[in-house]
Amino acid sequence: MSIQKIFVLLLTVAMLTTLFASCKFASKAENTTPAETTPAKTTPAQTTPAETTPEETTPGTDTPITPPKPSVEISLTSVNLQAGDSAIENFAVAELKWYFAKKNIAVSNDGYPITLSIDSSVVADGYKTEATEEGLTIKGGNERGLAYGFYSFLEKIVGVHFYSADTVVVDDNVVTFFTGVVDEFSPAFDIQRNPWYPIEALPEKDGGNDSGKHLTKTLTLGTITGNGGIAQPCLTDPENLPKAIKYVSDFLNATPGLNTLAFAPNDGSDYYCQCPNCARIDKEEGGHAATYIRFINAIINAVAADYPSVDFEINIRTYLQTAPAITKPVGGVSVRVSTAGCHATHAITDASCPESVAFMQCIETWEKLCDSIHLEYVLTATTDYIPVFANLGTLRENMRFFAESGIKSIYCTGNFACPSGEFGELRVYLISKLLLDPMMSEEQFSTYMNDFLKAFYGEGWEYIRKFIDKTTELAADGHQTASSSPFEAITVDEYLANEETFDAWWDAAEAAAGDRIDFVKRARYQWRYIKLCLHPNAEDAQALIADVSNASGKVSWREKQWNVDESSDLNLAPTEWKYKS
Repeated sequence: MSIQKIFVLLLTVAMLTTLFASCKFASKAENTTPAETTPAKTTPAQTTPAETTPEETTPGTDTPITPPKPSVEISLTSVNLQAGDSAIENFAVAELKWYFAKKNIAVSNDGYPITLSIDSSVVADGYKTEATEEGLTIKGGNERGLAYGFYSFLEKIVGVHFYSADTVVVDDNVVTFFTGVVDEFSPAFDIQRNPWYPIEALPEKDGGNDSGKHLTKTLTLGTITGNGGIAQPCLTDPENLPKAIKYVSDFLNATPGLNTLAFAPNDGSDYYCQCPNCARIDKEEGGHAATYIRFINAIINAVAADYPSVDFEINIRTYLQTAPAITKPVGGVSVRVSTAGCHATHAITDASCPESVAFMQCIETWEKLCDSIHLEYVLTATTDYIPVFANLGTLRENMRFFAESGIKSIYCTGNFACPSGEFGELRVYLISKLLLDPMMSEEQFSTYMNDFLKAFYGEGWEYIRKFIDKTTELAADGHQTASSSPFEAITVDEYLANEETFDAWWDAAEAAAGDRIDFVKRARYQWRYIKLCLHPNAEDAQALIADVSNASGKVSWREKQWNVDESSDLNLAPTEWKYKS
C-alpha cells in the first residue's frame, strides 16, 4: 500500500474516532421509564460502527468516501407537536395528544419535535413519515393522506390498535423507532370510500368519507325518462331522449357545485327492452350495453359544453357487463362496474366460476373502451344482513386482483355502518387493511384476522376462528351473490351435518369471553338465524328478535328494514318473515 494510502487511512480512522467519542448517544437501557429520562430528544445507541462503515476508499481509486450516517434509535418520552391551522392538522394533534397521554408520553415545548403537514410533493392519499435526531415529520399528500399517516404512526409505532369504534387497544410497549424513513404509503388506486371507522367518522374535507368536498349524484334511466319501475325504459324510443336531456340539463342547473354526475340503470333490474330496434342494436354490438351507452353519450354531448366542471360517469350493472363491439363512451367519461352479481364466496380470479370469469372479462373489455374503470365493491349481503355471509376467504385475493387490473378507484359498499349481527366489524377492519396493502400475504391477512378476533371477542376467539374457517371451507362450493339466499353458499344439509360442532364452538366462545360476552353473543346472531331456518319455532324466534332489538346500537335485519313486522308468522323461517323500517 502506498504511503499516501496509509496516510489517508490513518487520517480517516482518527476522524471517525474523534466523532464517535464526541457524540452522546444514550443506550436503550438508559430510557427505562419516563421519570428516568430527560423529556428532550432522547436518542439511544447508534448501530455498531462495524456494521455501517464502508470500505476506506472507493474501489479502484485512492479517494476516501464518507461513511453513511449511522441509524439511531429514538425513544419517546416527551414530544413537541407542531402543525398548521387546517382542521385535519388540528384534529391530528388532538388525537396524538390523547394517545400519547395513554402511553405516559408528555407533550412539552422541549420535547422531541413531531411535525404534521400536507405536502403536495407526496402523492394524493399517500403519506411519508421520516425521522432524524432533530425530529419526526408526517407528511400527507392531502387531507386523507395525512389522516392515514398519523393513524398509521399511532398504530405501527405508538402501539394504538383501532379495531372498531368500541374496541381500541393501547399496548404497554415503549415507543421507539429508528431514524430514516419510518413509514410511507402510495395507494394502488383511489380509495373513494374506506369503511375503516376513524376515516369514516371524519368529514370528507378532513380526509373522511362524509359528503362535503366532492359532490356526486346518480340519476337512473327511469328518473331521467320519467319511466320508473322495475323494467328499464326503451332507449331507442324517440320520445325518451329529449325528455332525458331536458331532465339532466335542469338537474345540472339546479345543482351548483356538482363534481360528478353518474348515470345508472334502474335499481335491481335486468329487465331490459327487447323491442325490434333495441334487439337489432344488441345483435350488431354483441350485448345489451350498446343502446345504453349510445343513449348516455347523446345526453352528455348535449349538456357537457354548458357544464365544463362536471365529470360524467356511467354505471355498469350485470346485464351490461359485455362491452359493445363498436360504440364507445364519449371521451373523458369513466365507467363504474359492480361486484354485486359476482359469487361472493368465489375469488374473482377463480377460473372455474362462470360469474368470476365473466367479471374479469367485463373489466378487460371496458378498459379498452374508456379512459378509466372505477369499482363498486359490494362487501356484504344486500338482502339479509344477519345470516352467515362467508366471503372473508375471498377478500384478499379479490383486492390483489383489483390492484393488478388497473382499477382507478374503489368505492366500498355494504352493511358496515352499524354494529353487525354477523362479522361486519371484522370485515371492515380487514378490508381497510387490504385497501392500504392489496398485495399482502396470506400469512399477514391471517395475522390481522387473529389480532382482531382476540381483541374483539376475548379469550374464546379461537373457537370463532374455527367457525369462520369451516364456513369459509363449506361456502367455497356455493354460489351466493350479495342478493341471494344464504343457503346458496352453504346448504341446509351441510349446516345440519355441522350443527352440533357449531353449537359447541359458540358455547365455548361465550364461556371464555369475559367482558367481551356481548360482542360474542351479537356475532352469534348469524348462527341463531341459520338455526331458526333449520328448525323454525316461535319461541326461539321471539328471543332472537328481542336480542336484536336490544343490541348496543341498532342491528338491521335487512337494507333499510330494521325491524320484524308484527304480522310475521314466527313459526316460519326468518327468510319468510316480513320486515319494516
